[in-house]
Amino acid sequence: MDCDGDIDFNDINYFVQALSGEAAWPYPDCPWLNGDCDGDETVTFDDISPFVALIGTTCRSRTSEPVWLGPDTTCDMCPCVVLCPDGATPEPEPCGEDMNGGCNMPAGSESFTPVSPGESLCGTCWADAGARDMDWFVVEVPDSGDPCTGLQLTVEVEAEFPLHCGRLEQIVPGLPGCGNLTGQFVDERVAEACTPTSFTTTSLPGGTYYLWLSAFAYDGHPCGSEVDYVITVTGTWHTEPSCPVPPPSQPYTPEGEPDCGDDYIDTFNGGCLSNPPTFSDIGCGDVAEALIYGRTGTYLASGFPAKDRDWYRFVGNGGSTRFTFTLEHAACAPLELLILATMDGCPSYWIVDSYVVEGCQPLCSVTTNCLSAAAEYWFYVSPLNDTGIPCGTAYVLQIEACEDCSCTVDCPPGKADENEPRVGHRL
Repeated sequence: MDCDGDIDFNDINYFVQALSGEAAWPYPDCPWLNGDCDGDETVTFDDISPFVALIGTTCRSRTSEPVWLGPDTTCDMCPCVVLCPDGATPEPEPCGEDMNGGCNMPAGSESFTPVSPGESLCGTCWADAGARDMDWFVVEVPDSGDPCTGLQLTVEVEAEFPLHCGRLEQIVPGLPGCGNLTGQFVDERVAEACTPTSFTTTSLPGGTYYLWLSAFAYDGHPCGSEVDYVITVTGTWHTEPSCPVPPPSQPYTPEGEPDCGDDYIDTFNGGCLSNPPTFSDIGCGDVAEALIYGRTGTYLASGFPAKDRDWYRFVGNGGSTRFTFTLEHAACAPLELLILATMDGCPSYWIVDSYVVEGCQPLCSVTTNCLSAAAEYWFYVSPLNDTGIPCGTAYVLQIEACEDCSCTVDCPPGKADENEPRVGHRL
């Protein structure tokens, strides 16, 4: 009622004066009909309850001053307005231009807007006549110096338009350049206008990362309309657990393979992935040959992520076998253990069992099912993912027992087929 844009107890005296009628209203610069809170085009005692219900409400405008929309209105009727917070950085791109189109721009002219953890940035994204502005941001994550410690980014976005945003997936995490992007999102969100949305990444190693933001549609938001947004990036250091794995105290066999490194070529025990195939032998039971102290890791090969894959050969008797084994490792990322079976070597083998072993959560004395008959079984140990484990990371693999469980004439029908060969697993 006092035309300050909000509705509070200061308006009560004005409202009481408005009840005396329009002719007695003494404020020519503030409309008498502002007191029409029930929308019947006049101000009467019927407006008292609606007026009381509006006390404490306000609406925002682009200038941060409240705005009142007229009789019978409440703040949830306000237009969608996203205000730029104090201390935020303005996007350097004027609305209508494309100065930070990132990897959508022609090769050699890619341009990104930098945003740092702890920074808010105010920008615009237009969508008009079948085209839309796409804003790309680059975030530089410092190297922690600890392969198990990374920065978790939290990205918060609010826009005056329905939005689409996310972090771009990279072939090698942290490696800069459009050629290192898969074209997919690893974190992705959509949200309606004036509806805040956010996502938090996994722990990111030091490097360069890309964020993308645009209107969800290709029309309906020309420059001069509701095109403003605010993006805020914060970061929290996070350390994944890791557990030292010293050499065993009892007699053991060291793997003996040199530690991997960039452009490493495994000719030691790369199994069927080596040319020619190479294996390390492993025994069973209470012997040193059954207890392996090995090392693995991830690295870059010709600029692409790679991992050290260790193949251990157990010579069977052509029948079915049940194993009991233990695997523990010192990595802060998971390892994978596969048990492969073959009758005639690398031309034909199949997976008969598989496990994922998290850091600090060893597999202890695990007993397999009765595995399908084979001349040889291969125990394959490798990082589960292509990145995240330093070369030289230790592990211990022990085959504690191996039992011939071949079916006899008394075996129930179908028992021998308990472990069908599995195909399609990428080694």
